[in-house]
Amino acid sequence: ERVSLLKEENNDSALVLLLDAVDYCSGCEPQLRYDTYKYISELYEKKNLYEPQQKFQLLMAEVARDLDDRQKEAEAAERMSMTYMVMGSLDDALLNAKRAYSLAMADSLDFKANCLLMQTQIFLQNEMTDSAKYYLTEANRICPSIRKSEMYRLSDAYILLASGQYQ
Repeated sequence: ERVSLLKEENNDSALVLLLDAVDYCSGCEPQLRYDTYKYISELYEKKNLYEPQQKFQLLMAEVARDLDDRQKEAEAAERMSMTYMVMGSLDDALLNAKRAYSLAMADSLDFKANCLLMQTQIFLQNEMTDSAKYYLTEANRICPSIRKSEMYRLSDAYILLASGQYQ
């Protein structure tokens, strides 16, 4: 039922249903708990409610550790990094982006490159242009096909920042 509500974009109903499910899924298999927390996190993100979203991302990470699934743990850390970045907590965002990168499977180059791009964004926000350039270059090196539009956008931001034209 929750999947059909999500597909219909009935976010409020889906959120109520999923929050009710949290009470019952504590004894369920870890994968079901992970999926439930992930859906709730996504719904809170759509509603721009970052603090509750963060709570469920932490639960996702906890269940991923229980599952002993490094990639799921990496994905939870990546999501937490984005949430922290939006909330303006750049140190926590950077910590989680680095954690996501280090936990990611070696063959998940797109994911690793996205983690590096996130770090680039964080360094740009902190006006650390040398670090931003390094991570942008590294993302392009490990995955040349990484979202070219993202690379160009960040490259433009880097150039403007380095020239003093970007605040």
